[in-house]
Amino acid sequence: MISIQCCFGIGRAIGIGANLIWDRALLYLRRQSLTTHMLEEMVGISEKKKADKNAAERSK
Repeated sequence: MISIQCCFGIGRAIGIGANLIWDRALLYLRRQSLTTHMLEEMVGISEKKKADKNAAERSK
């Protein structure tokens, strides 16, 4: 008899495989990792904005 842990592992592997197939089919590109700098650029946070915010907080 197949244990519950084995069924869970098989189901998870099928789900991950399905996601990878859809990602490739829809031409989604996956990055290996994202740095904090990359995330800040994505949301529009720049070093100048951070510096301006810090200066405003110090002047209070």
